[in-house]
Amino acid sequence: MELGSTRSSVGKLAVLAKDLYEALDLSAWTVLRVRHVAAAVAHTDVLLLVDGSTYRTDLRWVRVNDAGSTATEWESGRWALSQYGPSLFLKPETIIESPTESDETHAAG
Repeated sequence: MELGSTRSSVGKLAVLAKDLYEALDLSAWTVLRVRHVAAAVAHTDVLLLVDGSTYRTDLRWVRVNDAGSTATEWESGRWALSQYGPSLFLKPETIIESPTESDETHAAG
């Protein structure tokens, strides 16, 4: 996400997003809770199933207008993920179940 007047072209942003995310397989997600912490900021507690591992993490969202500036609820705008790149929220410490752990659990049971 880009805020302010310095903005990349849509094509450049698409290439960047592809580079960051193309190796990952997001196969399921669950929104557990949404916390509005400011007029234009919300946090979501989510479960993400990525490449067979389940992550429980917090995603920070900012409401922005077409110019890329923050927009409050009563202004025209859209919600955009403010963290950029999966390494900011798909961290080893946020894994709650991995394929290896799951296989070991089923084998032991």
